Amino acid sequence: MVGFGAASISLEAKIEGLIRIRGLCASAELVAALERIEQGARCVVSGMGKSGIVARKIATTFQSTGQRAVFLDPAAAAHGDMGIIEPGDTILMISNSGETDELQAVADYAMTFGNTIILVTARPNSPLAQLADHVLATPPVAEGDPIGQVPMSSIVCQLAVGDMLAAELMARRGFTEAEFLAIHHGGYLGRRITAAA
Repeated sequence: MVGFGAASISLEAKIEGLIRIRGLCASAELVAALERIEQGARCVVSGMGKSGIVARKIATTFQSTGQRAVFLDPAAAAHGDMGIIEPGDTILMISNSGETDELQAVADYAMTFGNTIILVTARPNSPLAQLADHVLATPPVAEGDPIGQVPMSSIVCQLAVGDMLAAELMARRGFTEAEFLAIHHGGYLGRRITAAA
């Protein structure tokens, strides 16, 4: 029963985080971030560790829903991949702590081009937040694991912010099922849409 108890605690922590993040939907910072992504040539999404996995997912969701985007591994950026960043790009950084050293380097480089920096973080007063043009603050929530250290609930909140951005960008540009099919014609989703047409 201990295992099931831990599972329940983990789930409840995530639910609490999602409930607490709802206020971000109507925030001025979210609106401003959306406008900057829309106006930018492309969105470069970056994060380290578990937040890096979230950043990669956000980038691929953007790509499949009509928003130009690319994932930048901030560790690889220090070894030449920083060249991905170009003038006109919007930089979307994911860092729960707001203190990720590798993202600091990405921000420093992006600022040489005057790129807009958007940060998703649970610490809106962190060093990275001080560099960002827009901060999308996720709630400080209990992770929900037995030792209280493993990124779990914080990751779910980051994913939610990414999906909020993607959904709103789709709605704003009037992204259609036909457009989705054109760039996602393979696999189950493509077959399902084609069969329904």
